[in-house]
Amino acid sequence: MAAPSLVESLALSREHGDVLSLAKVQLDRDGERIFCACRNKINVVQVSTSKIISSFGDEESEITCFALSPDDSILVTAHKNLLLIQWDWRTGSKVRTWKAIHMATVCVMSFDSTSTLLATGSTDATVKVWHLINQYCTHNLRGAQGVISVACFHPDSRRLQLISGSADGKIRVYSLETSSLVATLEGHMSTVTSIDFSQDGDVMISSGRDRVVIVWDMKSLTSNRTIPVFEVCEGAMMLPQEDIPELNVVGSSPHFATIGSKGLVRVFHASSGRCTFTEEKSLYLKTLSASHQKQDDSGVLLFGLFHAQLRALVVTTFEQTVLFYRLPELSCYKQLTGRYDEVLDLIAFGANEEYVAVATNSKNIRVFERDSWSCRLYAGHADIVLALDVSKSGEWLVSSSKDNCVILWHIESDGSLVQTATGQGHTNSVSAVAFSRVNDHFVVSASEDCTLKMWATEERSLRPVYTVHAHDKNVTSVDVSPDNKLIATASMDKTAKLWRSSDGTLSGCLRGHRRGVFYVRFSPIDKVVASSSGDGSIKVWSIKDYSCLLTLEGHECAVLKVHFLSRGMQLISGGSDGLLKLWTLKSSECNKTMDAHDGRVWALFVSRDQQHVWTGGEDSRLLLWDDESPTIRQEQQRQRQDSLLQEQELANLVHKKQLGKALALALALDLPLKALHMIREMLAHCDDGMLRDALLGLREDHADRLLHFCVQWNSNTRTCLEAQKVLALILTSCPPEKLLQLPRLRAAVEGLLPYTERHAHRLRKLVEQSTLTEFTWQTVKLADMCIQ
Repeated sequence: MAAPSLVESLALSREHGDVLSLAKVQLDRDGERIFCACRNKINVVQVSTSKIISSFGDEESEITCFALSPDDSILVTAHKNLLLIQWDWRTGSKVRTWKAIHMATVCVMSFDSTSTLLATGSTDATVKVWHLINQYCTHNLRGAQGVISVACFHPDSRRLQLISGSADGKIRVYSLETSSLVATLEGHMSTVTSIDFSQDGDVMISSGRDRVVIVWDMKSLTSNRTIPVFEVCEGAMMLPQEDIPELNVVGSSPHFATIGSKGLVRVFHASSGRCTFTEEKSLYLKTLSASHQKQDDSGVLLFGLFHAQLRALVVTTFEQTVLFYRLPELSCYKQLTGRYDEVLDLIAFGANEEYVAVATNSKNIRVFERDSWSCRLYAGHADIVLALDVSKSGEWLVSSSKDNCVILWHIESDGSLVQTATGQGHTNSVSAVAFSRVNDHFVVSASEDCTLKMWATEERSLRPVYTVHAHDKNVTSVDVSPDNKLIATASMDKTAKLWRSSDGTLSGCLRGHRRGVFYVRFSPIDKVVASSSGDGSIKVWSIKDYSCLLTLEGHECAVLKVHFLSRGMQLISGGSDGLLKLWTLKSSECNKTMDAHDGRVWALFVSRDQQHVWTGGEDSRLLLWDDESPTIRQEQQRQRQDSLLQEQELANLVHKKQLGKALALALALDLPLKALHMIREMLAHCDDGMLRDALLGLREDHADRLLHFCVQWNSNTRTCLEAQKVLALILTSCPPEKLLQLPRLRAAVEGLLPYTERHAHRLRKLVEQSTLTEFTWQTVKLADMCIQ
């Protein structure tokens, strides 16, 4: 078998990070891109791949709300510094910036159907209307008694009406013709959360945190019906007026969907108030914490809109996950993760590792499809998930959590997880888990209760086999040897230990780290184990005599993760400084350092083919690194071939006595000795004109490189003559404007002056000595003549 090639470098190929920080999202008309506000920037995300295709924003202030015009031509953001910014979102450039004139933060905004007028609502209880083409404020609408929670235009632009809802529970209808308050619609007892209209604009629905939805007649501006929804309602969206048998919807009368604190999407008949459809018990209802379930003033689903082109409801959850519900069955077909929080562990699984399971600062396990990056959440733990591992067969996944439990999941063919067993017995957080490497017969877990446990995976269950008091402090990591004979553990007591898997007896103790050991990993080939520590070092140990074979130092902070690469010939490590380092064991050197994360690197996973590396960290980012060594080797091979061809061409030019072209080629190839040889050849023929013509015909970068060579030649007495000759011809032949354009002219002059002065001083001494010699010789000759 051929020896595996070493990994020379890793290139970042994909990055997934926080997408949104505000609940409100918007889609373009085609439904291909979704716009999300994340702190001080707008992220434009491709819906099909969940990738951020562009980002733009103002670094000085955080975004409080934004709006995209119906024709997708204008995007406006409002900021905490009370500025409004209009963007060309396709290029990410600012079109104009102006003051909002509000006395407090702008919290809502919306466009009219013509994409001409923009309404902004503020916490100062006012609504302002802006004409974006003529660039001035057209209306300043007052009357509200609290924070403006909703502001929108009537969909029929001929009516020239603006409707606003506020925290006082009242809806106000303004006439834009007279800038006056037309009507105040009372009915809600709490904050109005959303307003939507029927297709003809004659029916309006409003939702509130008072657990009701009110249906309004916009012709008479009166209430038709108040529908109790028995939840804190965060949004109500009108559905198309068509027959949808799956939802029991008849097209002759309006129906609407609601979202709120129950975490369910429900459909109601607007005329009768009857609930015609209720989503089956959703994951978000199951994953709510007890404290959140008791709250009455916040919802599980926070924002919703209906997109006509996609024929889908787009909903944002309290975990900042965007859900897409497709009509007619109103099933969730896609989930876009908006916020990751700290990534604590991750692992890829599947036939081609097309799924990625991620443990974040949450009690749910997130499983992503690698291509579409669509997310699914799986609930099972009662507290934050800390560690994940996948079995050798790829059919099982095991997870551990702060709830002191280990859960065994069965991996279905579509990548979904089914909880099959729960292992209980630890008395503190289970910090690490690992599957057996030869088969799927057992799982080992390590806990902060200082114990190591083995679990037999029999008949889809977890049966405890033995428990060992492994360390004096928290056990941070556990791994199983490739032959299943040994188990390695690491602990904050500054040691790593090896255990016999058969009976849990101690095989050896690895001492040498000066601080706690964070991670331990067996080599896939050699009988060695690597450990990483808070002292900034990585140690490689022999499992035969438990001696330290190698110590790698290079991290300035704690090393949190370490994995073997290239069949055990290399190591890759991640530290608390956010750096990834690539090590070669034979040379004990760090080959490459990659600035990966802005905080601690908690998660590190190497693919089966060792061509890809996943990392996750404290900065809430998931990064995929690809091995670019084959590309580097191909490029080096191509450069060698090109160099050989060019050197042959150079030899041919010299043979043909085309010295000017040969000089230019030598400069292009960065060959100073060849260039010096060409110059000497031209000077040997006493042809300054040939050298002058060659210098005048050089490109700017070649002339700059020749000056750099002259600095080197001028420092040596053997080559200073050629350097001075070239310098004299350049200064006398080239115009000053051309010389000033050379990028390294200043550095060249600074390098030439000292040695040139030294050469001039030496020449002056030679002239003086030659003059004295001549005088002495003439004096001797005259004396001889006089004697004769």
